[in-house]
Amino acid sequence: MDSTQEDTECSHKHGQVSRGKKPFWKDTKLCWTDYPGKSVEADIFLYYHVEMAFYISLLISQFFDVRRKDFVEMFIHHVATLFLIGCSFIINHLSIGALIMFVHDWSDPILEFAKLAVYTKPSQKKAHPQSVSKWITDVGFVIFMCVFFWSRLYFYPAHLIYSAAFELMDAVGPAHWPMHNLFIALLCLLWCIHVYWSFQILRVLFSFVLAGTVTGDVRSDTEVSSADDREQTANGGQAITRRRDTSSPNES
Repeated sequence: MDSTQEDTECSHKHGQVSRGKKPFWKDTKLCWTDYPGKSVEADIFLYYHVEMAFYISLLISQFFDVRRKDFVEMFIHHVATLFLIGCSFIINHLSIGALIMFVHDWSDPILEFAKLAVYTKPSQKKAHPQSVSKWITDVGFVIFMCVFFWSRLYFYPAHLIYSAAFELMDAVGPAHWPMHNLFIALLCLLWCIHVYWSFQILRVLFSFVLAGTVTGDVRSDTEVSSADDREQTANGGQAITRRRDTSSPNES
């Protein structure tokens, strides 16, 4: 498991612990109880630091890793996310911020599991292990797609952006301070990026239906090489990359 996978797993697990018994998980209106003088809970405080460190590492590693086709989109995503984390910390939007970060982590473990199945690369002579690897990859992709669409295209805007934009006003009155407006704008920017990535995922789904399987790496941080003629599609902050089979008939 590479460092990115380990960081993702650590971030996701800590998110589960942090949101554990928080009442605002079931009712987002409770995110604004006692706002703006709400105290910072220790586990949420730690969760913010873990997520901040994780996205800083992703942002820096982009410039030292192999150049990928989704470099610009991922760069915008990481910068916007870091600004959101910092902005929400400054204006004490910690409860809704923790929910937003955790919802964005939902699909990551599924993606990493499917990536591990791709990286096994069993020998073509061993039909059974190869079929198992493909089955795990295909099922992982379908589950990932469903979780991604539901969490980032529906739940995120319908519940979390809505809460930050409207439920806050119901609790404390109109919020017109610049940092809050920046916070809402960045949330909408992230949602637009998710919509773009969703179209790329649908391209993979179309290829999946035609080919009957997903082949290649299931991650945006795979190497992109024109010589390999790879077709990369973004995957919610991550991407699904499908490499064409360039082997000759004599090699099979």
